[in-house]
Amino acid sequence: MMSDFRNHFRVVASGVNGMAKLITSGCSPLNNLRNKYLSILSISQMHELVLHGFQQGLDPDAESLLLQLTGRHPYLVQGLLEKLYDAGGVPDRAKMQTAAGDFLREHRDFTRWLEMFGSTEHGVYQLLSQTTDGRLHVRDLRFGLDPSLAPNLDDALTVLSYHGVIDDSDPDRPCIAGAMFRDWYHAHGSRQVIQSAAQQLVAVRLFISYSHKDDELRREFEPHLAPLKRQGFIEVWHDRRISAGQAWEEAVDDNLEAAHMILLLISPEFVASEYCYAREMQRALDRHNQKQARVIPVIVRPTDWTGLPFSKLQALPPDDKAVTTWPNRDSAWLTVAQGIRRVVEELRKR
Repeated sequence: MMSDFRNHFRVVASGVNGMAKLITSGCSPLNNLRNKYLSILSISQMHELVLHGFQQGLDPDAESLLLQLTGRHPYLVQGLLEKLYDAGGVPDRAKMQTAAGDFLREHRDFTRWLEMFGSTEHGVYQLLSQTTDGRLHVRDLRFGLDPSLAPNLDDALTVLSYHGVIDDSDPDRPCIAGAMFRDWYHAHGSRQVIQSAAQQLVAVRLFISYSHKDDELRREFEPHLAPLKRQGFIEVWHDRRISAGQAWEEAVDDNLEAAHMILLLISPEFVASEYCYAREMQRALDRHNQKQARVIPVIVRPTDWTGLPFSKLQALPPDDKAVTTWPNRDSAWLTVAQGIRRVVEELRKR
């Protein structure tokens, strides 16, 4: 049975200048029906589209789910209604969920969306998706982004709105437009895309793994990386950059996977920490052995690390002399920073 919605899609698009040419250009319709051309449907427009194929309308629960899944994006609304129409019978919540699953299996539109996004778009979308209602004030987005990405925020919001994955009808508080793309992004796109985007950056992404007992030493060390950051050679991440509302373990995992260089701040507490040693360090060494990242142990306090998995790696400072044993700590940190600079320069040549 041919769905009436196939023709209705053309009717909706026909009133837009140049839309017919875009539809036949080979691009995904998701890349055509955007705010620039049609905008997200209003509630009344979505209801009108429903009535085109279902004269009695949908069950209120089913229509509410349709709104939640699609965010009133014209192409997604039309796609799910088409699936419901073809399935026959009385549409309900269960059939709506089945329609969404079938639609995602048959279409690769979301994958093509991701190809259009840069690191800032991914950063913005992740921040939004980790809130309860998918909404954040622009100032909170700017604060939550990596400092190197924050200047691109306005452009990123334009791109995401253009793709119809966020609703910026309130420009100060953009929100996620629908659950379909959000759930798909979490399941299929988030981690691999972040890693891919990071690999395209000129700056080397540096992840610092440390015990919170050594937080003061980490804060003492970080200013010595400032010259590399100001030159645009590195981007530094550690768990103190996690903003309120973010999923803590997910943020750590994502940034660990995205890093080009991983510093292990070695101390007795680091070795004793189940999370630092068994999780972060083990994954870091896996990536090092697969030549996906460079791992550098930094001995911050005297520690017996003989025979431990990272003991075969060249550590900093030279001669494995712990930072806290130096007469002048600034000299120790400078030596560490210089060693990191040499590795950064090597990685940037690849």
